[in-house]
Amino acid sequence: MKHFFVYIIYSSSYNIYYIGQTNDLDDRMIRHNSNRSNFTKGKGHWKLISSIKLNARSETLKLERKLKNMKNSKKAIEYLNKLVQSIPTNCPSEADYNSHNIAIKRPKLFLQSISTTY
Repeated sequence: MKHFFVYIIYSSSYNIYYIGQTNDLDDRMIRHNSNRSNFTKGKGHWKLISSIKLNARSETLKLERKLKNMKNSKKAIEYLNKLVQSIPTNCPSEADYNSHNIAIKRPKLFLQSISTTY
């Protein structure tokens, strides 16, 4: 099964954040840091601030759009981090997700959460 990620990265050189989505987070970070991505090209070293792993591309695109529409990177980071923290680990069924009151439309699509701050 293919997985997808929504992520937020930060360039301290330019004090800017970038929100994106990909199916290969490691490769995407390499591309951001080797100037092979249009928006992030030439803007210094990028650090991963937060990310979440999903099973469905459609949900990944919806979450990416929601974060970008926030127009405030700090709020987007806060929202993504709260979402990551609200996902239970090793949760085998949708009923278990619902018992944790996760505020997402289709919680069964979430596979695993990853949150990293450097």
